[in-house]
Amino acid sequence: MKRCLLPLALLLLLTLTLSSCRIPTEKLPQSGTTATETSGVTEDVTDAVTDAPLPDGYTAYHNGAITFAYPEAWTLTKGSVDLIVNETGVGNNVSVSYEAFSDLYSGMDVASFRTTLQPALESSGMTVADPSVEQCTNPLGTKLTRIHYQATYNGVSMEQTMLILAAGEYNYVVSVTEVTSDDALLENVYRTLKAAA
Repeated sequence: MKRCLLPLALLLLLTLTLSSCRIPTEKLPQSGTTATETSGVTEDVTDAVTDAPLPDGYTAYHNGAITFAYPEAWTLTKGSVDLIVNETGVGNNVSVSYEAFSDLYSGMDVASFRTTLQPALESSGMTVADPSVEQCTNPLGTKLTRIHYQATYNGVSMEQTMLILAAGEYNYVVSVTEVTSDDALLENVYRTLKAAA
């Protein structure tokens, strides 16, 4: 069980370092598709999200396994944890990590969150309040575990929402951190998240 919890705790600590974080250059596992980089966006990204047109001012994140929309003015740093940050100093960010597939999340509810993930988060120095866990399907038909909670770390209050989906041999965790409330950010990531074709 601890093997599943460690990456999530690490992910949350990494997202708090915001734009000063420099991620290792190790690539996420690829699903077998290839893409050519053009201006920082892969050529096959548009096709990957045609089921949900990109909102105005958004571009597509695509790592070969999953795809979703994020604000085009934000900066993406790819590594073992991909981090997308708002460089205006607001502190909001989106991070993507992965771990070996397990069914830990597929049946998770608030009670199991409190006994499995919450202790790991709190052992890292974070306080967690008002958790909610939902098994849901977004408009693209992606089955997700959606975990939301209020958090405080080093005196910084934030809302965090983890969107967890299985793709191939991995569970992908897309974590949206809001230091300043941004309902459009969370909604656009949620509505466009899917496994890549």
